[in-house]
Amino acid sequence: MLACDFFSVDTVLLKRLYVLFFIEVDTRRVHVTGVTNHPTGSWVIQQARNLTMATEDRVRPAKFLMRDRDTELIPR
Repeated sequence: MLACDFFSVDTVLLKRLYVLFFIEVDTRRVHVTGVTNHPTGSWVIQQARNLTMATEDRVRPAKFLMRDRDTELIPR
């Protein structure tokens, strides 16, 4: 099972970047999949596809993805 969420980073140039990460619940392994200043739905989907392609050769691939639908960090 994977869980995904964003966290934000404020740079020294006063820009806010959003980091998308996934965590494997059973092993607690964290995958940082991308950083952007304006995340969109299609960008998030592509990052999830990239992660599944990178981890598809595992003995126990992830079957479920938990995500937070909170829009607090997403810029409008």
